[in-house]
Amino acid sequence: MRLSFGPSELPSVALLQYRFGRMRKSMGQIGWIRRMGLEGEMGVGKICVRLFRNF
Repeated sequence: MRLSFGPSELPSVALLQYRFGRMRKSMGQIGWIRRMGLEGEMGVGKICVRLFRNF
């Protein structure tokens, strides 16, 4: 995904808020998996890779 730059050459505020929201949601999923004890079944590493691939 390419960053969209405005006149000031900084990413737009809406884009930054969108990415922050996605990151917060993904981190919540990782915490949920750890609390449920599903690390062995799903693999937290796999979810971390998916998280960083989204950005």
